[in-house]
Amino acid sequence: MDIVESRVPKIEAELSGQICGFMQLMRTRDFYKKPGVAETIDWALALMSMQTKDLEASAVDATLGCILKYKEDIEKVQEDGLAQIIEKAHMLRQRVTKQQG
Repeated sequence: MDIVESRVPKIEAELSGQICGFMQLMRTRDFYKKPGVAETIDWALALMSMQTKDLEASAVDATLGCILKYKEDIEKVQEDGLAQIIEKAHMLRQRVTKQQG
């Protein structure tokens, strides 16, 4: 989260945390190419340019190409259900916030 906040000026901590939670989940999946730090920063910048305040399925779907480079990987995530993945990311963010607080 610190890397995102240092590389993406003016990003809100809540969105940064949601992005990091989502990416953490993405890195546990079986993809041709797992997203790394560069993809995380690119994605955060894309979401900021769209004035995204909270991860929603429509924003994630519109920007999946920032984090996944292969069509098959994008289709796999879409088939698995973005709403469920985003919900897990929100829950992960809440858990981290409680541990920090």
